[in-house]
Amino acid sequence: MKKLGKIARSIIPYDMREKLRILFFKHFRTIGILNLFSSLGLLTYRKYIQVNHENVEVVFAEFKKNLKYQKFSEENHIKPAYYIKEPSLELQPFTATTKTVLLDIQNKNGFSFRNNHLLDKELNVLGENRTTELDERLPLPIYSQVLHTPIKLKGTVAYLSDPDPANYYHWMCRTLPLLRFYQKLLNFQEIDYFYVGKFPLKNFHKETLEAAGISMNRVIQEACTADRLLMAITNRSICFDNQINDPINKESFLFSRYLFADIIENSSKKNRLYIQRGNVSRRKLINETEVIGLLEKYGFQAVSMDNKTVQQQADLFSSAEAIVALHGAALTNLLFAKPGVKVIELASYGYVNNCFYTMASYAEADYLYLQGEKIEQNTNDLRNLDTLINIPELEDILLRASLNQVSSFTFE
Repeated sequence: MKKLGKIARSIIPYDMREKLRILFFKHFRTIGILNLFSSLGLLTYRKYIQVNHENVEVVFAEFKKNLKYQKFSEENHIKPAYYIKEPSLELQPFTATTKTVLLDIQNKNGFSFRNNHLLDKELNVLGENRTTELDERLPLPIYSQVLHTPIKLKGTVAYLSDPDPANYYHWMCRTLPLLRFYQKLLNFQEIDYFYVGKFPLKNFHKETLEAAGISMNRVIQEACTADRLLMAITNRSICFDNQINDPINKESFLFSRYLFADIIENSSKKNRLYIQRGNVSRRKLINETEVIGLLEKYGFQAVSMDNKTVQQQADLFSSAEAIVALHGAALTNLLFAKPGVKVIELASYGYVNNCFYTMASYAEADYLYLQGEKIEQNTNDLRNLDTLINIPELEDILLRASLNQVSSFTFE
């Protein structure tokens, strides 16, 4: 069976495997087999309930004796880009409104954290708003999972998870900053545990948690319930009828940035960086050798973020006067960029995502954007396309950014 699974993984692309899992579970729901699973102790979620400013009182009406909530609204203005060759709706100035509901549950009603979500006693998932398009393109993993059995803990547990907390961008920009809401209720030392969910913890998780003052013996990965549960549910503004392109909150950006403020403040170098994608299986830069050859003439040094600590990444990005990078998680480190840095984001043909455009605005960077050439590919998923960059167009953007050629350059 293990051999068959390994063969299937090598033949069937990851995206297709996930779609098949979703269809499998949907079909079993339709014909009632999941009810049989439940009778055998293999539980699955029942339905997804969206929680927001408008409906929170109704959603939790029966629990009002044991549940309190607070509402927070934050507004951020995103500035124009320095230069975009082909302007798109997503990469234009806009105002992003982020609305958060902070739940404080005295848990006498069967709420639990499992499979990276908050569930009620009926096994409904309680979370942020999701559009139909988002569910179709990026279905939640819990849609095709059997629920974990929770352990009972004494004290207070705060939610610090996400459908994909293993992703560097998600963790640094969406998940870790949830801590700032719990600070409004309690000192971190008054919170006994922080639930992060079941996934392989990486060094950057441990490093950033420690930077926030949270020791690893207070980090819970197992499904759990406790005397008191805290959860911040954040809904970001849907500006373009496309929730996949959603703006990141500035207050969250600043929270993660300040964890490494000493490194940023003490950096005085002026490097030019080309950020390589590193060891990846998708979204590759096809003509990277040519791109690097051009960039070296303009004083750029090629570096990869693979195996670097967050501190090392913060040091690199805060030392940069110019950054060129293909769209990817490494650009999350714009968290540490200094005002005035030139940021040139490269992307595959037809793909636009405003997350790093937004972060560049918060960093007070000069943002430039270049899409690659149209080429034949083996996938229609715009998020996974490889990129072929037009070298003369890239050079034109370098000149527009006033990054004139240098005769010699030493990388510090």
